[in-house]
Amino acid sequence: MKERIGLHHHRTIESLDAQQDTATSHRPVRSTKRAMSRRRPSLGSFGLFLGLLFVVVGLFRIPAWAASKGPKTLTAGQSCVSGSCHQAQVQGKFTHGTSQKPLCTGCHKQDDPKLHQFSSQSTASCASCHASFHQQTMSKAWGFVHGPVAAAACGTCHDPHQSQHKHLLKKEGNALCLNCHRDVSRAVPSQKSQHPPWKKQLCLNCHSPHGSKQQSLMRSDVAEVCLSCHTTVKKQLSSQNAHHGALMKGRKCLNCHQGHASTHGSLLRMPSASLCLSCHSREIPRFGQRKLTDIHKALQSKYRHQPLQKGRCQDCHTAHGASFPKLLTKAHPAGLYADYQKKKYDLCFSCHQEGLVSSKQTLTSTNFRNGAFNLHWLHVNRKKGRSCRFCHDAHATQQPHLIRKRVTFGQWKLPIGFQASKEGGKCAASCHQSRTYRREKPIEQGYERYKDWLKAPASLQRNILTPKRKQRTSP
Repeated sequence: MKERIGLHHHRTIESLDAQQDTATSHRPVRSTKRAMSRRRPSLGSFGLFLGLLFVVVGLFRIPAWAASKGPKTLTAGQSCVSGSCHQAQVQGKFTHGTSQKPLCTGCHKQDDPKLHQFSSQSTASCASCHASFHQQTMSKAWGFVHGPVAAAACGTCHDPHQSQHKHLLKKEGNALCLNCHRDVSRAVPSQKSQHPPWKKQLCLNCHSPHGSKQQSLMRSDVAEVCLSCHTTVKKQLSSQNAHHGALMKGRKCLNCHQGHASTHGSLLRMPSASLCLSCHSREIPRFGQRKLTDIHKALQSKYRHQPLQKGRCQDCHTAHGASFPKLLTKAHPAGLYADYQKKKYDLCFSCHQEGLVSSKQTLTSTNFRNGAFNLHWLHVNRKKGRSCRFCHDAHATQQPHLIRKRVTFGQWKLPIGFQASKEGGKCAASCHQSRTYRREKPIEQGYERYKDWLKAPASLQRNILTPKRKQRTSP
């Protein structure tokens, strides 16, 4: 009986083993290998496990290690910049006020004392002390604000701790400005005429570094800034009656001059003649119905005054201010009539000989003569003399000798009616009866009162043969 039970038990075990082997034989080989690998880890896997373990343990231990090597707790009398921690932040010639005290927490916020972690108090921290700049910016008291100020990027120009330059600037003089304004640094050095403040590294003589009510961050009104150095011009303007309109409008001095440099003298924006024509290319109203001449139109005329022909407006006009009308450099009668005095014609005599008007008889000073009788003297040199402008235009005309076609006489356009000839010329009847003159064979009709002066005396004849100097002749 026992033998049967044992035999049965042995068969049962064998059948179970056979079933297990059958089931195992149907599993994929890969699954079998995985199972075996899980049951028997390799030496490489074990090494990887140990490595990860050490890394995790190390991460947990780093804060403790860092704390042991970090800054010690400050004691009485110590600060962030004492000892060897942040001492370099106060080594400059100029230091920030909070670094001198020092009050580092005025700008830095301590996030974690144990880890010695700080963050900036934000750019508003500058405004907390420098309130005037912040208030002017936020209240829009400045019409124009420097870009870094508007963006609260004070650190663009200033070092927050220390510097070798005043106001904690990162660089000195123009070098700081030209870090950004490179268009100026590239253009100016090659220019013929350079503004002295540029040469002397003094941008701040003219410009405000933070903000201004004036365009281009000018420290004040453009004319005020310019005249603070150009005192000669300031005296001119304060003592003279006539001021250039360009100084009164728009950008004032900068209407004609460049602020930094120019290829033309006196920092002019363009050649002087072209500069004048940029405005005087049209009639410009003055007082009432009076208008300044359209010079561009005058230049189309057949005959032009030599200064205008050469583009030298400054021979007759000053650019800033004058004691005489129309910005003339010297005296000249403003009206059609004037009591003759030499000083009243200083402008004309700066080029023309005085004998043109002062000599009763001449053969050299003027071609406007009947024989030797000087017809300029007849018209000008009297109590109620006709001024130059009665017959001549100062800029240009279509007739020889700059003779006007007509002159405005109140409401009347008085015709001059001048006709030139090889022997002399003729004027139409307007001021007087029609008159003709000849230089070589003088006409007596109409000159009966002056017949004694028509023939040149011997003294004038000798001057013709042996002139003392070459004289400029006029019509």
